[in-house]
Amino acid sequence: MIIGITLIPVAVNNLGGGVGVKDFGSPQNLTLGFGVLALIILMNRFFKGFMQTISILLSIVVGTLAAAFMGKVDFSSVGQSGWFSLIAPFSFGAPTFSS
Repeated sequence: MIIGITLIPVAVNNLGGGVGVKDFGSPQNLTLGFGVLALIILMNRFFKGFMQTISILLSIVVGTLAAAFMGKVDFSSVGQSGWFSLIAPFSFGAPTFSS
């Protein structure tokens, strides 16, 4: 519960459109954010079983589709990225241990 309370400022920033965007808190961003939140609440209230379990995932997908129709989603970096890549071990440096 403490983790959830700590994440409230992050959720509010993301609800408004994200940190550093020029249209932060625009009606379009707030409608989209509160629409996804309302869909999550409605699905949890009226569905049971599997649909209730995936309500957050399904609401995020619906919200992403709505944002794509509004022109707020940019998938260009996904198309430019590679399908596979090798993991570079210790890319941040070797681990250190202290006693």
